[in-house]
Amino acid sequence: MFSACQLRLLTTLSRIRLEMLLYSQAGNVDLSTWALKLRTALQDYPEILKEVSPIVERAIDEDDWVLDEVRLSAISNAILSYTSATEFYLSDLIQLKLEKMPNLFKRALDLKEVSINRMDIINFSSIEQMREKYIKQLSYEFIGGELWTKKFIGASKLFDIPVEKNSSLLKSIDSMWIHRNKIAHMNRNAHLPITIIDLNGKEIVIENLSGEEYLAFCITLLELMNKGYQALKAWEKSIAQKWDKNFIDLDLMNELDAMENDL
Repeated sequence: MFSACQLRLLTTLSRIRLEMLLYSQAGNVDLSTWALKLRTALQDYPEILKEVSPIVERAIDEDDWVLDEVRLSAISNAILSYTSATEFYLSDLIQLKLEKMPNLFKRALDLKEVSINRMDIINFSSIEQMREKYIKQLSYEFIGGELWTKKFIGASKLFDIPVEKNSSLLKSIDSMWIHRNKIAHMNRNAHLPITIIDLNGKEIVIENLSGEEYLAFCITLLELMNKGYQALKAWEKSIAQKWDKNFIDLDLMNELDAMENDL
């Protein structure tokens, strides 16, 4: 199971890359043409066409607007997808390790001082079901917090892996989480401007979605996401070396590296 969590994260990252970069090459005419094709395709579905006709017609008549809309969606969806995927990665990895490692499970219970609910004796028919409940509960407790740094430090504490709390990478990823939390609580019209801290500690701001500015911002995001992925890959390897030496499958690790190059 060494590579399963990484592979799920890598698959999401690959989709994000494609979506953002594709729209950097789409132009006003492309979006207007797609809207025209959509209007034709929906002729066989009059009820649906009636509902979406206003937005389709606007896309045909205001190609600047629709291009900005899809590019904004691409950036917002990339940030949401990446942050959600990395959070799930931590939870997923913790669950897998706790299931495999009794000594790590004991450490987790000691760190969080979890008390067994006496009603579980009635509600669960087997000890395995009960273990599954508390493993899942612990996986969420170790990654609490609004920003990535706190989540990552919590997970690292479980595995007893040292973390450079003030690293530039953590601060950069936190800047994505800050915007992710804004997306969840603001009107779409307020999504811009977007500010991200790049790997050099510089604030990168996007205020409009023109071709060059959009592509440059996407490159900054992708560089940050790629660096974050590589850091997690190294972090997971250090966990394996510390806690489950007998479970490291070198063939699977090599297979993951090959799949990473393909994606």
